[in-house]
Amino acid sequence: MSPFAPDSTVASHRSLHRSLGVLAVLGLLHMRGEWRDTLAVWGYGRSVGEAARPWWLLDGATLAAMLFALGIAWRASGLAMGVLMAMAYVVAPVTYHNNLYLLALLVMLTALFARHEGSPWQRGDGERAVSGVYERLVQWQLAIAYVGSVLVKATHPLWQGTGGVIRWLAVVRVPETRGGMLNAWLSPLLAHHGIAAALDVVVEVGEVAIPVMLASPRWRRMGLVAGVVLHGFLQAWLHPQLFTFLMLWGYFAYVPAGDRAWTLTWNVRSPLQRRLAAWWPRIDWRARIALREGDASALDDGRGGRWQGFGAWVMAAVLSPVSLLAVATLCLLAPTITRVGPWSRDGVEQVMLGALAVISAATLVQRTLVWERSPDPRTAL
Repeated sequence: MSPFAPDSTVASHRSLHRSLGVLAVLGLLHMRGEWRDTLAVWGYGRSVGEAARPWWLLDGATLAAMLFALGIAWRASGLAMGVLMAMAYVVAPVTYHNNLYLLALLVMLTALFARHEGSPWQRGDGERAVSGVYERLVQWQLAIAYVGSVLVKATHPLWQGTGGVIRWLAVVRVPETRGGMLNAWLSPLLAHHGIAAALDVVVEVGEVAIPVMLASPRWRRMGLVAGVVLHGFLQAWLHPQLFTFLMLWGYFAYVPAGDRAWTLTWNVRSPLQRRLAAWWPRIDWRARIALREGDASALDDGRGGRWQGFGAWVMAAVLSPVSLLAVATLCLLAPTITRVGPWSRDGVEQVMLGALAVISAATLVQRTLVWERSPDPRTAL
């Protein structure tokens, strides 16, 4: 098959652009808190203008990200965001961050290769076939990120199956910086040498296996399950923040869009479900679900999988990047909030992440063990 074959859809490109734009704005706003102290130290002894220069560039990058997300001159805005972030790094190297480097690469890939016109927020024409080069480039970028992570761990003496880094995180870093329900019992457990060493191996093997499984239509669903569980666990424990959501965003490049392969039946007797059905096209960014009236809620995946009741709506939400962005908003946009009502903010975040991981895994793992190989990667999910 030609690499330029029309094996993707406008709906896929729009939804990837739309959700990445939101993540770019959230990520840059989140990083302002980390930059504040770093740039204050960096600017000590410099003139007012020199100390303010990286802030001007970073503010420009944030504005460009907003324009990119809104679809205003979005190709130019996406490229401008990457250039301004690179200039900020040249002026003040302390602004460099691996997460932002990955974000800039993905935004510029979108600006150059996404094949949709106009705003990513417009509707219609979602089923039109376009080249899948954009998705393949995103897939390669994710694979490179995994391989790079494995190479770093394989050459670091405190990884290599020793568990040294994990024990340091469990004993020193996490207790100093994080609370929540998970860390209260997880960090003491991971301080044990044998458990830390075993997790060290599991993480490295997972980072090798996940991109390999994602590359195969036969094993892709299992790769998505493993990736969601891995990143959900790391986010709940270590809070790597933007990196987690960029990697999970990239998983949408592996699944179809605009196919309406799933059917969501809603109960015509329920006023709430009637309102949800009316709003659903605004939530189903990837145009995966066809709506149908009925006597009870149910979600069918077209391959024999079926969910009923409230679970049908929850499972349907997981098929859209909206569910990912809802968690990302809490994690990235309001890092200074320590409590949500009577509950610890970290605890609420961990519950949301756990729910996202469990629901995603349940959605994806069904029938994985009795997988029927599909010759067309677009129909694998």
